[in-house]
Amino acid sequence: MPPGELRGPREGGGAPPDEDSGSEAEPSLAGLTYKEACKELRVIACRLWLTACDGESAECGLQHYGIGKLGANPLAVSLRLNEAITALNLSDNGLGADGVCAILGALKTGAPALRNLNISQNQAGPEGADALCELLVAEGGHPLASLDFGANAIGDKGAAAVAKGLEADVRLTSLCLAKNEIDAGAAALGAALGVNRSLTSLDLEWNSISEHSSRAIADALGKTSSLKAIDLSWNGLGDGGVSHLAKRLSSRPDDGRQLAQLRLAHNRMSHVGTRALTAAFKSLDGVDLSGNPLGADGAYLLLRARAAEASRGHDVTLVATDVCIRPDAPLAGLLA
Repeated sequence: MPPGELRGPREGGGAPPDEDSGSEAEPSLAGLTYKEACKELRVIACRLWLTACDGESAECGLQHYGIGKLGANPLAVSLRLNEAITALNLSDNGLGADGVCAILGALKTGAPALRNLNISQNQAGPEGADALCELLVAEGGHPLASLDFGANAIGDKGAAAVAKGLEADVRLTSLCLAKNEIDAGAAALGAALGVNRSLTSLDLEWNSISEHSSRAIADALGKTSSLKAIDLSWNGLGDGGVSHLAKRLSSRPDDGRQLAQLRLAHNRMSHVGTRALTAAFKSLDGVDLSGNPLGADGAYLLLRARAAEASRGHDVTLVATDVCIRPDAPLAGLLA
């Protein structure tokens, strides 16, 4: 049954369990605990989560279920006891800071199989970011590999907390912090990237990262960061920020851990920033510059740099849509 269809009249997400559902699964400890906790808090149980617990499902999608702040508590208690779930999507459930803290707290002592968690768009705020930091720095740590923490309004204070956690964490490989109102906090994240050796993918799109704030990230990428992909789209790097990033990537040591995918769409860069960036093509496998006013001059520079890399046997995937090339530009000549 599609997610979002089982909404109940109160917080808790979904309709009450259906005794005639035909399920043959034996009640699990996680499922029984969940029902008892829901009963105690007078919260309607989410049938899909019960089914996942009792059927020992590896994945469960509860996005847009309206679980709410109250419903997060019994879910967290149950999640702690669930030894089968490997991927859980709790995006857009109105959990709030308390609910997010409860879920992340459960991972500190349980849910040993969970590797992929989406808890985006839940109004976690700086408090939720603090809870994430506590999880990442906890002794022994949780083996979580992929986390989507986007659209949680953590701001610069929350970004600094996450950065502190990343400095200690050696397990997380993919992290999304998109749409989190981050600007100055990017400096702390950059410092953390210089220390962290597990993260390979970082999504920072749709924040407010300026030219100045981006420099710490660029400096980290120019050294020995483990990142293979970074998304900085829809920020404000401009020509200055992109040029600084390009300079750092160009001087990066050849240690076999080069950045492969770089997304800089919609960053207000012109052909000036493009000229600097082409020097870093040797360190990249894919570049997205869509939505920047590059014009015909910028497009020419990109195509020439890509052709030069191709002649050396290095294929760079280039995405550049909506880059302000005038209809009367000699496009055929550019392509040639």
